Amino acid sequence: VIVNRFVDKGAVIQSGLNNSNAMPLFEIQDVQPIRLAIDVPETDAALISKGTKVEITFPEMPDLKFSATVSRIAYGLNETTKTMKVEIDLPNTDLKIRSGMYAKVEIQRSGHKDALSVPNEAVGNIKGQSFIYVVENGVVRKVEVKTGIRDEKFTELLSGEIKLTDKIVVQGKEFCSDGAYYRIEHAFRS
Repeated sequence: VIVNRFVDKGAVIQSGLNNSNAMPLFEIQDVQPIRLAIDVPETDAALISKGTKVEITFPEMPDLKFSATVSRIAYGLNETTKTMKVEIDLPNTDLKIRSGMYAKVEIQRSGHKDALSVPNEAVGNIKGQSFIYVVENGVVRKVEVKTGIRDEKFTELLSGEIKLTDKIVVQGKEFCSDGAYYRIEHAFRS
């Protein structure tokens, strides 16, 4: 499809063979299929491979939803952004998808093997560092963690000194501090 025309009827055209400054006549794009390129954060890069299922929507076309799979991945991370390039080829037989449109891509990824997950409310974050409060013998201890996949209810923990048997603070963490004493109080409605 011609997406840009750089000359008009009657314009003088210079040969590109003899002149290194010659202007192109047209810009041509192959829009069937459309290739979506997305940058995936480092924490999710290991969970995505060729063939991973994705759901794609376009904000400007809310009635259309596409299912596809990851066509190719870069395997390496961008040193500056710590993201991995992922490409998805999307059929565009009716040419409704235009080049340059924004797409929302939901990747169907599974979690890291043997990773713990905690309720989203348990995870705090200060200046980009995630943490969880753990209660040991009535004393609160702040534990820095690295988080992974997050959904509506739970956040995956990729690193941190958290064990399956630890008691963590889910509600009231805004009142906690490292080394504080902890007491459980229950509120009852009459």
